[in-house]
Amino acid sequence: MCLHDTAAPVNDDHNAKDFARGHGAELMLHIEPATTWSSSLTSTSRPLGIDSWEIEDTSLQSEGSSTLRLVLIDLSDDTVLSDTSIEVSAFLSSDTVLHAVAPTGNTAVQGPGMNAPQNLSVHTVPAGTDRYTLARSLSNAGVTLPQWGFETGAEPLLNSPEDLRLFTSREDLDDFSRIGEHTFFLFDAIVYDAYGDGNHTYDYTYGQYLAEGFEGRLATSAMERQTYNAMRNILSSPEAKTELEERFMELFYKTYIGDRVAEAVAPLLF
Repeated sequence: MCLHDTAAPVNDDHNAKDFARGHGAELMLHIEPATTWSSSLTSTSRPLGIDSWEIEDTSLQSEGSSTLRLVLIDLSDDTVLSDTSIEVSAFLSSDTVLHAVAPTGNTAVQGPGMNAPQNLSVHTVPAGTDRYTLARSLSNAGVTLPQWGFETGAEPLLNSPEDLRLFTSREDLDDFSRIGEHTFFLFDAIVYDAYGDGNHTYDYTYGQYLAEGFEGRLATSAMERQTYNAMRNILSSPEAKTELEERFMELFYKTYIGDRVAEAVAPLLF
């Protein structure tokens, strides 16, 4: 039994049946696949257990489907023993998944040390939620806070821009574990509304405290967002899509279609 991307009609003049007979075959399975596939950047969101907070998971995914016509022929007299069709579909995701805690809106914030308000991306923490509840909710949702925390004023994991020009394919990203395992907190400031009365308290930016006299520096947050967006651009590049598509098609035809064909034909042979 041979599996090909395309197959000639059963009543062709390509001598397929004679070829099979010449190799001692008693039966021939003729397969006609009609396959479509695509690669795209997909994003899904899930709640973090805090109102208005979500975490976004982004990855590159290929998916395909195929309608397979299976014709089983008795080569002793060219009798068609079975003529059926099956549907096969599958998808393959990239090993690199970007996790982002994205902002819910923009607010003009003026904290200590700021000469003028700045329009920041913010997350709002609902009334009655303190920073400890926030940290616990993030942890319960599978988001591990960096050791430096939010309010220490220490620098985060990424303290200098990464040269993403060096990473031009999905394979490069698969090996880039330092980024691949990192959750991007894409907000500038966390806003508390302790009593739900519209009186907001801006506690800290991502990586730099905004209270107790510390100057709120936004370079850290901007750098994270820049890195995250650069990685999204790489994942959505034609090169990365083509690479994943090629891997997917090989797996699709060798594994998914092969297994389904074997399952469909086995009852006819035994």
